[in-house]
Amino acid sequence: MKLSCPLHFYRLKLVGLLALCALSVPLCAQEEEPVGQAWSRIIRHYDGTQTKSVKEGDKNEITEEKYDENHVLLAKRLFLLDKGGHLRKGVIMDAKGNPLGTTEYGYKDDRIVEERLYNKEGKPIQRKFPPGALPGVAANARHSVVFTIDPKNPNAVGTMTQTDVPMITPVSNPDDSFQLGVPIGQQINKGGGTGLPNNTAPVPTKPTGRKPSFFRPQK
Repeated sequence: MKLSCPLHFYRLKLVGLLALCALSVPLCAQEEEPVGQAWSRIIRHYDGTQTKSVKEGDKNEITEEKYDENHVLLAKRLFLLDKGGHLRKGVIMDAKGNPLGTTEYGYKDDRIVEERLYNKEGKPIQRKFPPGALPGVAANARHSVVFTIDPKNPNAVGTMTQTDVPMITPVSNPDDSFQLGVPIGQQINKGGGTGLPNNTAPVPTKPTGRKPSFFRPQK
């Protein structure tokens, strides 16, 4: 399954919302402008970059644009939520809106327990488990565990590493990171493969009524 880039989300009427938020925003601050069930905000980061985010109407979508210190557009992201407001999918794009990769998320008791990353061809390249998501795996007690997958051979044994790179989620404060491209994560140190689910292991998802299945089976 491939996720195509939904360019129709970038409509001209969002320009007015972003312009409102661009006025008199203090350094490293967050400003939000509610418009009915819609909102827009600009978050200025400590490195001089800024993230502009928009949620339009009652759509379960959040669009993000990252700009450098000279206000040049660097990248875009689109996040899709379910009816309960849980993050379910993401699309990573370049400045022109071309898709670079996609994300999917698994839940347990309202907590994200896995992020899956796919390249632009829709092939799996990474599974990330936040701290504590894998009981019995010592490396996962305080750090995220990353399982890197060869997209050319997704059922082969992958590489397990630790990382402190956060998951790909919507930006909400100046400390949040909006990495360019498709981040694989910085390796902190290598660990063994014992205890990590294999590539085809299912991920628990919170049963919140009818919703699509976001984790496709591996072939």
